[in-house]
Amino acid sequence: MKHIFTFCISIVLLSGCSMSDEEQLFEKPAEQNKILVAADSSLTDVLPELISRFEEQQPTISVDIIFASSGQLAGNIQQGAPVDLFLSANKEWTDTLEKEGLIVKKSQESFAHNRLVLISHPTNKLQLSNLKDLQQKPFEKLVLGDPVNVTAGDYAQKAFQSSEINLWDKLKNKTIDVKDIADIINHVNEHKRALGVVYASDAYENEQVNIVHEIDKTLHPPIIYETGITSYSTNHHDAKVLTDFLSSKQAAKTFKEYGFVE
Repeated sequence: MKHIFTFCISIVLLSGCSMSDEEQLFEKPAEQNKILVAADSSLTDVLPELISRFEEQQPTISVDIIFASSGQLAGNIQQGAPVDLFLSANKEWTDTLEKEGLIVKKSQESFAHNRLVLISHPTNKLQLSNLKDLQQKPFEKLVLGDPVNVTAGDYAQKAFQSSEINLWDKLKNKTIDVKDIADIINHVNEHKRALGVVYASDAYENEQVNIVHEIDKTLHPPIIYETGITSYSTNHHDAKVLTDFLSSKQAAKTFKEYGFVE
């Protein structure tokens, strides 16, 4: 893996490719054998290891990565940013881009799943049997990702709004929306009376926070990571090779080691 970028890419308008030859898009690699992957920030820890392994197996393919929230990356793709492969933590984004003709239909594949957990400061040993218990627990702030752009924040808000929990109206005055998962973890680590909601993979073996409660997966839509090859990519072939690798049993084992679920 040659480069990792943790900032949003600049917008570069590209001409669209014809979709009439969709069946042939994946047959021949581009001469440069290089692809740019736009990945949800929750993949920051696991993806570099996977890409390094992929490049060992495919020495002629070079992969660059940028990390940001799925919403931010989808917005960049809508503006024509030079991305070959989008790895989204929310199927809604890949569906939206596909409907807009920006994602190749046959390129959407699920490759990982995640869970939501409630976290606290490491010294805060708060215990919950149910999210409803929050009504009786002392805390000052609930830190969430901005639900418009941060998929984990959207899932969290839906969990609190669910008919089974129905706590959103009581908690929303305590909530703080931040730009990404790293901000949630940092805020909780610095404030002993703050709680936050992140993906299980973000809190897995993370000494900065304490996992208080695993949120019932039935309270929000399934957290499915999905691939999407951009229709204007100049290297559909190599992007498809990487997509197949991320969906493999070998990759699934690595995702599990990083706290993702099958």
